[in-house]
Amino acid sequence: MSEMLTEAVRAYWAERMGVPVSPGTLVTAHRESLLNFAGVFLLRLDDALVVSVPGPMLTPVSQACEGRARDEVYEAHFWHLLFGAAVEEMVGPTWLGYVRAKDFVPVSSDGVRRLNEMDVGSLWTLADACDATDWQQSGIMFDGTVGFGFFDGDTLIAASMVTRRGNDMGEVGAITHPAWRGRGIGRSVVSAASAHGLEKYSILQYRGLEENPASVKLAIPLGYRRVAGSLVVRFAHPALA
Repeated sequence: MSEMLTEAVRAYWAERMGVPVSPGTLVTAHRESLLNFAGVFLLRLDDALVVSVPGPMLTPVSQACEGRARDEVYEAHFWHLLFGAAVEEMVGPTWLGYVRAKDFVPVSSDGVRRLNEMDVGSLWTLADACDATDWQQSGIMFDGTVGFGFFDGDTLIAASMVTRRGNDMGEVGAITHPAWRGRGIGRSVVSAASAHGLEKYSILQYRGLEENPASVKLAIPLGYRRVAGSLVVRFAHPALA
């Protein structure tokens, strides 16, 4: 059954990136959802590595990757050497875990409740307390997407939301106030959000930076299994793309 999950994830990314996710290294020009992205997006899944780049960079990046091992191309160091000061930010490598309803292992969500329009101010306060990169990775939005939160009195200390990523896939994002991490609260809000998401989607995705193992460890006991990984290279100026 794990092969079925892997193939479902492979099909999702093939549709999202507009190219097959097949064994080997494929360097391709941005398509589909990445068309306007001023940077490089790398997806790794089993023995496949897809490197999506802006169209003008297709030839030089293809030449740079030719003959290189996948492990080398999937390293931030490789891209810093290739583009130097043009690199504004690197995000990843990122752990991409997935779960289906049959594999989901919920935990107690006592103290967790649905967020509503009256909680937007609390979300902003939580955002201000968190590192900007952590918040960006969380996928938490202020647009009315259904979310779940854990409060200490009137203070929101953890939140989780599910956003649509495909016809049959949602993504669960979460964040916990830095002063409250390591107490299982993040897992509780992710469990509540995952239970809600699996009522709508057959597969859920969870992202966690590999340099932040606590984020990854939060998801594994809930049944999320690593299937893929990603690395993002953002350029300092869009004109470089």
